[in-house]
Amino acid sequence: MLNIGSIANKQLNKSNLSLLSSCLRKTYCSGTNKNTNSNNNNTNNNASASTNLKASAEKIKVYKSTTDDALFNIATEDWLFKTFDLTTQTLFLWRNGPTCIIGRHQNPFKECHLQQMEKDGVTLARRYSGGGAVYQDHGNSIYTLLSPTTQYDKHRNTAIVIDSLRQFGINAESSGRNDVIVDGNRKGISSVVSRVCNLKTIVPDITHERWCESMIESFFRCYGKRCDIEELSRDDLYAIPSLKEVYDGLSNWEWRFGATPEFDHQFETRFQWGIIDMNINSNRGVINDCKVYSDSLNPVMIENIASAMIGETYSPQGISNAIEKTKLQHTFNQDTINELEELKQWLLTKI
Repeated sequence: MLNIGSIANKQLNKSNLSLLSSCLRKTYCSGTNKNTNSNNNNTNNNASASTNLKASAEKIKVYKSTTDDALFNIATEDWLFKTFDLTTQTLFLWRNGPTCIIGRHQNPFKECHLQQMEKDGVTLARRYSGGGAVYQDHGNSIYTLLSPTTQYDKHRNTAIVIDSLRQFGINAESSGRNDVIVDGNRKGISSVVSRVCNLKTIVPDITHERWCESMIESFFRCYGKRCDIEELSRDDLYAIPSLKEVYDGLSNWEWRFGATPEFDHQFETRFQWGIIDMNINSNRGVINDCKVYSDSLNPVMIENIASAMIGETYSPQGISNAIEKTKLQHTFNQDTINELEELKQWLLTKI
């Protein structure tokens, strides 16, 4: 996967290498991730990637994250982008713990299996940029290359990556618009499962740390100069207020969940005590309206469920709160309390 963005006269070139991914995208991401890479080989790209490794730069910088906190790493990338020195070529290396990352305009309630993610300790992150839902963990090594627009060269950036792989004896080359292929097969940097291979299947002893070292050496070789490697960690949140501001914005509930556009969600099932057909309208992560249709012989319970949902967050906690409020809104007998608990447990598997 290759994402290219621009702000003013800066260019960002970002992608990730699959070292040994857990391949859990389908477990946590339920939406369709569309691939926009070209399927046409381009021999001119191959030539550019192999011959354009030498370049000039007034200054270079290398940053490396020492944490797998995805929210911190995404915030750091955005912070580097916004504070970028326009005379500098910059490399940022990072990797994330188990994380589902969605695009700016995506709906986490439809793209992700949030209940399973919470159970397994998988973080939800929302990018400021667009794109589809992806799953990342320690099997992915991620690099970001920042360049002034006047010096931006996608082929050169690809050449740096290819050179880093060839240091391991991997026969990598550029193909099409965004792909890196190995041994003539279109396998490398791609978000489509059928077109991805793990580099550990080619070089069993490759690690994130070893690849980072080779990527840094390729970056140095490209620009013909060296620099100190600046390590970044969560401690920097307290030392750099502007970084913490970006981190706080990316990590709060309002951005990760509340930035969701208005949508409707319908649930239906049959219990021994009746059919439940629930229709929820949510906007910015808050339930605006709820209609419940049922053949239950307890209409008071059904009406109270619908009213209790309104105003709650569209989340496992919000659903739990609504059902608990329903239990307190009327003097229900134990059978009804049990039915409400059964309904709550079922709903929690759907959010």
